[in-house]
Amino acid sequence: MNYGDGAKPAFVTEFGWNDHPRWTGAVRPSQRSAYTIQSFDLAEANWAWVEKLCIWALRYPADLLSYPDNFTLISADFSKKPIYFALQDYARGWNRSENPWLPPPRAG
Repeated sequence: MNYGDGAKPAFVTEFGWNDHPRWTGAVRPSQRSAYTIQSFDLAEANWAWVEKLCIWALRYPADLLSYPDNFTLISADFSKKPIYFALQDYARGWNRSENPWLPPPRAG
């Protein structure tokens, strides 16, 4: 904003949380779903300059056998993860109160 670029759109790439059970920086799968959906709502309500939020990553062609596998929405064997279904429901506009994967919004 200070340099006259306040009207320029931004693309947030490689966005998301990791739910690897043994990685110290990870979150639980339910938190991953909640944080992701809440981030879309937050960006829409507060960041008009954000043009796109790009989830990282859909799928790798083979398991890496490390924490990056838990950034994906679909496993290498094509099995869908809970985050996949949460995003699918959100994209369909389904009411979050009907979905047990998403905890209630945080107050404040």
